[in-house]
Amino acid sequence: MNPSQTRRPNKRRKYGPKETSHSRPKPPTATSKRLEDDTEKDDDERRLESLLFGTPLLSSTVKGKQKVLDTAENPVAENTGLDHLANSELFVADFPEDEVLVPLKSISEGEETESRSSSASSSDNETDAEAEPPSSNPATSEKPATWFTSRASSSKNSAWLDSSDATVTISLKDDKRLRKLRDAPEDDQIGGPQYEVKLREHDRRLRLFNIDGLTNPILQTVHTPNLPITNAQFHPSGQSILLSGARPYFVTYDLQSGTTTESPRGLWSSSSVTEDGKAQGDRSMEIAKFSDDGKLLAVGGRGGYVHLLQCGTGGSGASAQVITSLKMNRPLKDLEWCASSTGSRVLGEAGGSGRVELMTMSNEGQVYIWDVGTRRCVRTWTDESMYGASKVARGGAGKYFAFGSKTGIVNVYGDGAGSSQSSSTSETPLKAIQNLVNPITSVRFDPSCQIMAIASKYKPGQLRMVHLPSLTVFSNWPTSSTPLGVVMSVDFSAGSEYFAVGNNRGRVLLYNLKHFGTR
Repeated sequence: MNPSQTRRPNKRRKYGPKETSHSRPKPPTATSKRLEDDTEKDDDERRLESLLFGTPLLSSTVKGKQKVLDTAENPVAENTGLDHLANSELFVADFPEDEVLVPLKSISEGEETESRSSSASSSDNETDAEAEPPSSNPATSEKPATWFTSRASSSKNSAWLDSSDATVTISLKDDKRLRKLRDAPEDDQIGGPQYEVKLREHDRRLRLFNIDGLTNPILQTVHTPNLPITNAQFHPSGQSILLSGARPYFVTYDLQSGTTTESPRGLWSSSSVTEDGKAQGDRSMEIAKFSDDGKLLAVGGRGGYVHLLQCGTGGSGASAQVITSLKMNRPLKDLEWCASSTGSRVLGEAGGSGRVELMTMSNEGQVYIWDVGTRRCVRTWTDESMYGASKVARGGAGKYFAFGSKTGIVNVYGDGAGSSQSSSTSETPLKAIQNLVNPITSVRFDPSCQIMAIASKYKPGQLRMVHLPSLTVFSNWPTSSTPLGVVMSVDFSAGSEYFAVGNNRGRVLLYNLKHFGTR
């Protein structure tokens, strides 16, 4: 055999997992030696390792011996120096001087059931806490001097009371944000309970001022605890003020006697009925306007309903009653009385003459003109150029009508827009004011019908003044530097010499129109 052909011996293959570098045992490092070496560890470090890794907890080596430390099962009490005290002496309640904790009266099962049933029957938005005076009988009263409870259910008590509130003193003059809580300019120091009452009353009150152009002193503050005010307007006679909001009733404030009167509840139970016999259940009076003589009040409802109310003398709501309801084919967005809208003829009183007409507008911009006396719609028309109607206003006894839209455009029409004699189904505006780009929320004419104010609450500084004879916008005011804020409402005084702007900061900015003041 050729030596070159000699076979090499076969190496037997070893079966099993291939040895890799990471499977080989690593030599001990300095860190691992430090973990395995117990001689340099103290008891705290051993206790931490035992909690993390579950290893036996041994004490440090003392002369070659170790002992097991006490664990959670066998705790060792530390010497804190408080062993001689009882458990009740380890906790202290901090009370003000000369004050004691007032125990709360527990509610029995029967009272709780009655409380829940009364809450379920109340309105959804009527659960705000209001102030309630304590019981007049000292023998049966268990409540402290100042007690707050829910208006929706008087049997429910507060969850807890902080007796230290009685020692708190707050200044209403030092903090500018708290000055709006004053009832008079000289009000300053109040206590904690009075401060809480003022905070609760802040969102549901009306303030009256005497406008003299100098100090403008406050005359009266009217608090309506059950009515969140969103609409306030003077009665045409000047004897009272109508207050309404998201409630199915309204409140009138008599300026002479200084008293408030609430209208009857359930005004819509008999008049607002659908075709299938179900009650409409209108629960809001946010859209409400008096006729020119103040004898009729038009209230916008849901589903296109418009309710007509007969009010008492001077606009009193105590004897208010619904005389009829009108029904549109579209949801109502706003309404306005047409020229010379007197309610004497509708009510059958002496001296009533002429047709009483009411204008209603749907959210699609369709306008309805109603003959209130006969309860019939005498005309409808639509402006095709107006998209998303939001507001309607009348100026100069029907000389102008302005319609605001969601696009910020305000269309100004002549007297033909409110006429029932025309048979046209469309109207062309005299001018389209396009200076705002946000939805129009306020439109107001001054009494002389020379200026129109338009505004939007969806962006700060959105206010424009329009000169009506020329239908042009004033360029000199307001400017970008005018501190208007977010404009919530606007209005003119009876003589047009003052212009008021209410913003979202709770302030009313008063401006003097010198053109009217010098006449």
